[in-house]
Amino acid sequence: MCEGPASPEAASTSKPLDIDPSKLAIHKTTKPKALLDPSNLIFGRNFTDHMLTIEWAQTDGWRAPTIQPYQNLSLDPATCVFHYGFECFEGMKAYKDKAGAVRLFRPDKNMERFNKSAARIALPTFSATALTDLIARFARLEERFIPRERGYSLYLRPTMIGTQKTLGVGPPAPRCSSSSRRPSAPTTPRASRPSHSRPPTTPCVRGPGGVCDKKLGANYRACVLPHT
Repeated sequence: MCEGPASPEAASTSKPLDIDPSKLAIHKTTKPKALLDPSNLIFGRNFTDHMLTIEWAQTDGWRAPTIQPYQNLSLDPATCVFHYGFECFEGMKAYKDKAGAVRLFRPDKNMERFNKSAARIALPTFSATALTDLIARFARLEERFIPRERGYSLYLRPTMIGTQKTLGVGPPAPRCSSSSRRPSAPTTPRASRPSHSRPPTTPCVRGPGGVCDKKLGANYRACVLPHT
C-alpha cells in the first residue's frame, strides 16, 4: 500500500534533538522575593525567583540549560515570533504531596503535546525525558513558592519561541526554548470560578491542516473577546 508523505509533526518528532540535563548551570538570585499569603495570590500575576532557559542553535542543536534569576524577555522588534506567531507552550502544575515532596502532574502528556505543537510550526523537538527532568529540578529549586495548603500548586509555563530576526516567511532559525520562563504563583479559588462568557460564533477547525489540537498562542486570540 502506497502512503503519502509523513506529516510535519511525525517527521520532526521521530528524531528528537536531545537536551542534556547534566550540563545544567544554576545561578541563584541574591535577592529572593518575599512570599505572599496564599489567600492573596492571583493566577498569572505572581512569579518565582528564577527561570529555566534552553537555547537552540541551528548548527549546534540544544545548548546547555541554565537556571538564572527571573528577568523579562528582551527581543529585537524584527524577531519572527512577533510577526508570524512562532510560539507554543504548555500549562503544567507542580504540587506538594502529604510528605512535602514536590510532584509534577502528568508531565509525560504535556511533553507529548509540546513536541507536537513545536513540530507543527517548524520549531525543534526535544527529548521529553530530559526536559521533564529539568522542569522537575526547576520546581524543586522554587518549592518555597508552592503552598502546602490543599488545592494549591505552582503553575509552570514551558514556552518555545522563534528568535530569528527576519521579516521573511520561513522556518525560524535560530530558535530558543524557554521552559518555565514565567512560572506563576499557585492557582487560587479566584481562578477556578465559572467563566460567564458568550460562546464564540466562529467554529474551531480541528480537521486536517488545523492547529487547534496544538497549544499555540495563536489559538487563544479568538477567545479573548467573548470573555470580555
